[in-house]
Formats: sequence, C-alpha cells, structure tokens
Amino acid sequence: MKKAPALYKRMLLAFKAYAHWSETERSTLVRKGLMHQTLSLPHPFPYSNASEWDRNTARKHQLYNGMQASQDTIELACHYIKCFAYQLDDKNPRVKDFDNIVRLCQRRGWRLVFNILADNMDQLKTLAGPDLEYLMQENAQYIIQRYEPQGVTVVNNQYSVRDEDFFENFVTEHYSQRGRRNIAEKVAEKLNDHYSQVINH
Repeated sequence: MKKAPALYKRMLLAFKAYAHWSETERSTLVRKGLMHQTLSLPHPFPYSNASEWDRNTARKHQLYNGMQASQDTIELACHYIKCFAYQLDDKNPRVKDFDNIVRLCQRRGWRLVFNILADNMDQLKTLAGPDLEYLMQENAQYIIQRYEPQGVTVVNNQYSVRDEDFFENFVTEHYSQRGRRNIAEKVAEKLNDHYSQVINH
C-alpha cells in the first residue's frame, strides 16, 4: 500500500479497499523476480538466474546430477529453486524490512532474536544439488554477519530438522514434535548463552 497515515490504511484494510492482483499479475511479478537477480557462485555455473535454472530443470526432466525423475519430483526440485535461488544484499526489500525492525528494537531497548528456520536440506540437496545448498548457507551467513554486530541474536536452525521429521513432501516448515523441539532447544541454548543473567534473575 502507498504511504499514508496509519489510521487511514487500517480503515482501507478493514474494507479490503486495496489493490488485488490477479493470478496472471502475480505470475508475471514472480517471473520478473526470478529473472531479476544474477546468481554469483565461486565456480562456473550454467545459469545466470533462477528463471533459467528452473526452466532448464523442468524442460530436461532431470535433476542436477543428470538423473531422470518423475514429473512430481521435477516439480518439487523446481519449487526449491524458485523458493531459494537468490542472494541477499542490502537492496533486497526483506533486508530493508529487517533493518527497520532492528532500528525499532534498538530505539525501544528491546532484545531482538532472528531465528533462521529449518528447511528440508536433505531433500533439497538430493533434488537440486549443492549449488542451491551453497546459496542458502550464504544467505544464512549474510544474516548472521549483518545483524549480530548490531546486537541481534541470530539462531541458525537451517540444519536442525532431518528429512524424516518433515510432514509434507513439499517446500514447507511443517515438522514433527521432534523437529520443533530441536529448534526450541537451539533457541533456548543461544538465549541462555547471551542472556543468562536476565534469564536467571
């Protein structure tokens, strides 16, 4: 929504008086987004962006290692590519949102924690390969290196849940009680390391 007084925007939201994109418009925006950012890896890589990578995987009906796969498997590999084949930088709109959250918390004296949730890295590596895993690790490190020096606690749970603990055969953060416990324990451990005096008192 355009910049406007908060009360006015709240009224518009209550009456759903805001722009509604059609499915075609949404698809166009997604395609443009996938083509927009050039991917940079530390070794030769055959695709310049996520759109090329996704299109090639779908067209050839094979995984990164050349293995032929079913239509469902190919579609899942393409979903992983579309969801995670990007590289964070200071121009990314979500990074700008995070920056605003950090500044707000600093102004108000709040203790901020960013929790990088687990994705199915076992399945992702099998279907899309080590290049996508590299991009995800790089993005996690970007968040850690950008925000920890600013006093933010960053908990990296990227590998905290194994394949067998995911409920759905899809790109999701829906996992079993064991997976949720693993994440909670890691968050608690990090909080205890940083804020033991606060927690113990």
